[in-house]
Amino acid sequence: MLSADLSDKLLMTTNTLNSKWRDVVKLTCQDGCIPAIQVRRLIQDIRDVNSYLYDLEVYIGELQCRSVHSTNIVVGTDIHNDAKRIASALDKFYDFVKKYVCVTDGDIELEKLTSEIDSITVGLMYAGEYLTRGDLQAALETLSDTQNPVLES
Repeated sequence: MLSADLSDKLLMTTNTLNSKWRDVVKLTCQDGCIPAIQVRRLIQDIRDVNSYLYDLEVYIGELQCRSVHSTNIVVGTDIHNDAKRIASALDKFYDFVKKYVCVTDGDIELEKLTSEIDSITVGLMYAGEYLTRGDLQAALETLSDTQNPVLES
């Protein structure tokens, strides 16, 4: 069974990811940024990311309520796979943005947000991997690092 500290960190990390994702959506969905013919595809890409984020949030909520009694290996695998699905949907969204979206004023902010989102997603994947190996401390440290990202030069 997972520690309360780990499930709390997972929830905080997921909430941070969700918040940054909403900021990215706001930046990319400004008036005039998206060709009208591509709006439907953009909506589908946003829906995909939202769906995977929601699945992860529900799973973590179940872990916190103790309605799921799984081993660290199972939880780690589930967290890793959910984060991988989120990363895949984000890549698809980023490809769309690079190809079709014209965001000039917010380019730097968008780049910063997407970089932070990528770091958080990778952190979730690593945390999941550590859990599958039974290394709870490394998973906690990885999740702490995603909350306080250090800029690399």
